[in-house]
Amino acid sequence: SCQFFSVLPVMPAPRTFIVGGNWKCNSTRASIKALIDEWNKEPDISTAEVEVVIAPPAVYCDYTRLIMRPDFQLMVQNTWVGKGGAYTGEVSADMVGDFGFGWALTGHSERRSLPELKESDETVAQKTKYALDQGLSVMFCIGETLAEREAGQCDAVNQRQIKALEAVVDKKAWQRIVIAYEPVWAIGTGVSCPPDKAQETHKAIRDYLTSSQGEDVAQSVRIVYGGSVTPDNCDTLSQCPDIDGFLVGGASLKPTFLDVIKAYKNKTKRQLPVSVKHMNPYGREGLDCVLVGDKPVLPVSKGMGCGEPISVFVFPNDKAMGAGLVAEVAAAAKECIAQKGSFTLAIPAGSVVKALSNLSPDACDFNKVHIFFTNERLAERKSYKGALDAFITKCGIPLEQVHGGPEGTPAEAADAYTKLIKEHPGVDNSRSLPAFDMVLLGVGADGHCGTMHPNSVHVKAVGSGQVVW
Repeated sequence: SCQFFSVLPVMPAPRTFIVGGNWKCNSTRASIKALIDEWNKEPDISTAEVEVVIAPPAVYCDYTRLIMRPDFQLMVQNTWVGKGGAYTGEVSADMVGDFGFGWALTGHSERRSLPELKESDETVAQKTKYALDQGLSVMFCIGETLAEREAGQCDAVNQRQIKALEAVVDKKAWQRIVIAYEPVWAIGTGVSCPPDKAQETHKAIRDYLTSSQGEDVAQSVRIVYGGSVTPDNCDTLSQCPDIDGFLVGGASLKPTFLDVIKAYKNKTKRQLPVSVKHMNPYGREGLDCVLVGDKPVLPVSKGMGCGEPISVFVFPNDKAMGAGLVAEVAAAAKECIAQKGSFTLAIPAGSVVKALSNLSPDACDFNKVHIFFTNERLAERKSYKGALDAFITKCGIPLEQVHGGPEGTPAEAADAYTKLIKEHPGVDNSRSLPAFDMVLLGVGADGHCGTMHPNSVHVKAVGSGQVVW
């Protein structure tokens, strides 16, 4: 019977981690300059899997824009409900767009709850819709008070606030909406919502969106957490599968805000959770499926490689392939060589070779490593040949143990693998093509995996976050 192993809840595509910094009614020109001077000491993150959006007070928007590092975006803390006019003290979304800011913050609990403001759900929804209509992206805040939570009304309150927005925006608008869940009782109090409770609430929000907007919207909308987020608790919170970032208040006024941003690295390794849904045509079952970023999700000691249930590593993009990949390959290779005398690695994506070039020549006995390039298009990508040659030369892999590749074809790789396993003692030869020891897959921007050669494991696509065999 088909077995099923789920590493994490599924999603159709990676959700880019996002961190908002809300300065509220704080700062001076001097403090802003001092803060940004400190931030500028850290490397640019424009190519990292994270977005950063800063919301300065309105009077400091222009000054902040002039000196802000270019990899950080900017956001206004509030907008008017519609077009500008005789509304003293207000700022319309038209002005925000004309000014060059791309984001607006709406519905913050302080604006919903302060007696001087008391914005209703309908007012927040109207503001949000108008900002979206003007081309802005919106960080839409929701959240319950302590009394509402203690009364068991948390989910009801969040759904009520979302329903007000759903009443005025269409489905397409959700592409530019980030939901910021902020338990009111945790904002500015130093008391953060426990990670398990935060995850529980985020999942409830996503489940509600599934019922109201459909799974495609629910799985693509980013839901961030806000409420006394600090460098001390951000790592734990960021590892929750339905928390896609943070909206940070007081901690965003400090140089250590950069440490909160770096929590995105915890997310890289699991942006595309994977589950094996069906057996492959040759009877082998893939049970261990991992997305590797900076660190492995599951260790090799739990059955990775060695001809056991196939180890599938899926990467959402080239940036996710780093030290974690190198460590996993080296560890699996050592274990397999020790147990059965060889290690077979299937690679359908040439970009993986660039990461593997970081393997140390003494990472394992490369004389016993067989590499199979199973993507026919590699033959058309000459840019990979240099990386492949460097990898083979550096590690001393015998050329006769490299199959397929930029000059080969999937069929040649399949023939070579068939010959190898038939000659190799201790391998189950009852099947012409049992599983490779390890398979490294790359996921394209459309969410589809590279396809393995037709005589072995065939990955059709990633549908609803699942690799289908």
